[in-house]
Amino acid sequence: MTIEQNKPSSLKILTDPLTLTLDNESLEALNVFRQARCAYFHRPAGLNQDQIDELRNNWEAAGHELGAWVASEARRVLGELDAIDR
Repeated sequence: MTIEQNKPSSLKILTDPLTLTLDNESLEALNVFRQARCAYFHRPAGLNQDQIDELRNNWEAAGHELGAWVASEARRVLGELDAIDR
């Protein structure tokens, strides 16, 4: 199944720039993502694989949280809110 086949029929494809305003919560999510990314790429030498994996997992989780906010906010701006978002 492709993304196109799984896409809700009311989903709009973005073709123009979309401006989103970061509120305090989303600004915090962005900062957490940036700090987690920095921690992963600038990790100290000598960490074991489990510690490295934890840093990567923290970065991925922060990216997921930020991405979920962007997607939800885009749906709100475009008027695509569904029961999950309410």
